[in-house]
Amino acid sequence: MVLCCPCTWATSKGDGYIPSCIARVCFAKLFGPNFDPEAIVSPKTDEKKGKILVIGTDKSKYRMENGKEFITGHNISEMFVPILHMECAGYEFEFATATGNAFALEEWSWIGPKYHKTEAALRHLMGRVPGYKNPIQTNEALPKFVAGEYVGVFFPGGHGTMIELGNPPDGGATSKILAHAHAKQITTMTLCHGPQSLLAAPKGTYDGYKVAGYPDKDDLGANVMSGYLPGKPPGKMMRAGLIEKFPGMTFINKEANADVSIDRELISGAGPLAAHNVGLECVKALARAAPITVEMER
Repeated sequence: MVLCCPCTWATSKGDGYIPSCIARVCFAKLFGPNFDPEAIVSPKTDEKKGKILVIGTDKSKYRMENGKEFITGHNISEMFVPILHMECAGYEFEFATATGNAFALEEWSWIGPKYHKTEAALRHLMGRVPGYKNPIQTNEALPKFVAGEYVGVFFPGGHGTMIELGNPPDGGATSKILAHAHAKQITTMTLCHGPQSLLAAPKGTYDGYKVAGYPDKDDLGANVMSGYLPGKPPGKMMRAGLIEKFPGMTFINKEANADVSIDRELISGAGPLAAHNVGLECVKALARAAPITVEMER
């Protein structure tokens, strides 16, 4: 039986667990997209096109039903590949968490960029957008969002989103940000487990939307069997929760592939493999939403 093989056991790391040896080796190429960073960085513009609000979690321990804690946060590719696209297209960023504490990152997920040889470009990017280390609180971001200081909002993926982003302890700030983005059709971007954040929105917000996101079946099956997760995740899975809260919502992807859904203001990706495609579509959507400036003749 496969579970008897130590290489399929989640690896103990201090006071928590990271994916097993076999999961890290066999799934390395799935932890991020294969793309050419130079094709994005070379045409980088110095034009300032607006600011994106990036909302994430500072939580890094996701407790399984068996009590074991998965060391998580935001997947490196799922967070920084879309940001690379937007940053090179001329957008700036402000980062926010419920507490104002630094974003939690899945450091072990660097295996994806290492495999695809995109690590150097992403590390350089992280030096250009250091705000994730010192974010503001989401309740500070709310009045700025309503005042029109941001042209879009991005919820990066990673299992860390499953800890509390569906109901963040921020006095309803994330809920109001999502509601305002929906009402004003402000570009809203996410991928993989990031759609868990949409659960914070008021009922009715995303009824009937088409979404791409990580399959519940993988978190309940293959990820446990392979030792990617140290046990069965607790509670309701992401898709089940979203479909229950927002009647008529459907998911376009069956697997954690590179699929992207674009439905009204919402851009969503299936998993880490979709990070490149999500970045491409985010830049297009932000450009479409930009106000048109007309030069008047004098």
